[in-house]
Amino acid sequence: MFKRRLKKKLTESSELIVFQLMTDDIPEGITHCAREDKIVEGYFIPKGASVIANIWEMLHDENIYKDPFSFKPERFLGPDAEPDYGNLPFGFGRRICPGMHLADASLFVYTATILASFNIGKPKDKEGNFIEQDVEYSTGIVSVPGPFSCTIKPRSPTALANIMRD
Repeated sequence: MFKRRLKKKLTESSELIVFQLMTDDIPEGITHCAREDKIVEGYFIPKGASVIANIWEMLHDENIYKDPFSFKPERFLGPDAEPDYGNLPFGFGRRICPGMHLADASLFVYTATILASFNIGKPKDKEGNFIEQDVEYSTGIVSVPGPFSCTIKPRSPTALANIMRD
């Protein structure tokens, strides 16, 4: 069913950006327990200690990802592509998200469908200039974006008919 995904690099890159930006929802992932005493970068972590990985920081590290807060799918394409972070948004080890394959496949289908059906862009003012926006995120264990504006237009009469039909 998903054999054609290899040819859909821009859609996959858009999906990677969505996962990167969605990590704001649960920025620390799930708590793990140290199975043994360990020293990590000079810090002693005793056996039994609760360990919470800061997934948000890993996905927004400006030493790895240039401008990690912008929606730029092209960052994962071409010879100077930034590294693909793999399954990082889904956690680690035994507590990795059991639904990650379903989530990945579902997001790919949603992303491909939306990109095929709509032109999505920044809003424009009365003179036709793009309006730049700074999206604010709430803080805490769960983080969500604040309100923002965009334009969403059907790509074709066929797309509009399909949207209205459903």
